[in-house]
Amino acid sequence: MSEAGDGQLDFIGEPERTPEVKGLEATLEKNQSLRDDFVTTFTSPQGERVLRYLLDNCGYSKSTFRPDPYQMAFLEGRRDVGLQILYWLEMDDGELARRIFRRPTR
Repeated sequence: MSEAGDGQLDFIGEPERTPEVKGLEATLEKNQSLRDDFVTTFTSPQGERVLRYLLDNCGYSKSTFRPDPYQMAFLEGRRDVGLQILYWLEMDDGELARRIFRRPTR
């Protein structure tokens, strides 16, 4: 930084970005690209049918509790797939009901 003749400070170039900041920026860009891919994949009519099938079969909205811990772990893993898809699509329950399950919302 240097002081200009009018008493204001001039910045010379941008501050150097640390490797951590560069890594975070790359992660954010990658995540945005991945989100765009999910939206492209699952918002066409064909994609919505596939999404409906996946969500119906993964049990994303059902309880996974079982007395057998191995069965419960299996069900929870299957459920997580649906939750991850919904996370990336950023759909709330109302939008999901309207677009995927064609149910009116209240």
